[in-house]
Amino acid sequence: MAGMRLSELDFIRLMPAFMQDDEAVKAFCTAMNNIMKEPLSRIDTIKTWGQYNDLSDSECDELAWELDIDWYDSSASLDEKRKTIQYAQQIKRKRGTKWAVERLVSAYFGDGTVTEWFEENPPGKPYTFSITSYSPKITKENYNKFIEAVDAAKNERSHISTMTHVWWQAVELTVEAKRRLYSYDFLQCGTKYCGSVNDEI
Repeated sequence: MAGMRLSELDFIRLMPAFMQDDEAVKAFCTAMNNIMKEPLSRIDTIKTWGQYNDLSDSECDELAWELDIDWYDSSASLDEKRKTIQYAQQIKRKRGTKWAVERLVSAYFGDGTVTEWFEENPPGKPYTFSITSYSPKITKENYNKFIEAVDAAKNERSHISTMTHVWWQAVELTVEAKRRLYSYDFLQCGTKYCGSVNDEI
């Protein structure tokens, strides 16, 4: 059989030669051609995993649905959507681990750390963990969505004990230099101001 492009797929040509003259087969293939025409016309828009940074907003939403990313937030920013898709398969494979939660922190906030209860000093309550983020992008809205996403990635018995948001506030310091002249009168030995000498020598 000669080569065939997916965008030009013809189902009748995929049938064995002895079936191609069958009226029922012809009808079926014609119907399939009509059904697949629109999806196949978009074949050139398919993105690979190495191109997630080029996905548009709508492509992210469609791919997240296809991959069944249950913690995906369609109202998130485009950058957050891309990062969620980037880590999705890895998180699914390692679901229930500290690593999976840390990847979610990275996807939502850009940076942060996860500390399990036995890593704290002193140790915390068993089966809890704390999250620390240094991102300036945290808002009430994405914080609540993040907590929902963590519930999807963590194991069943573990729970967040604390969520700490650390941010740096820039302080502008102004230094002003002033120079003052101070005059001191030093006592000269041998004058009336020094010791018991009353008159200059």
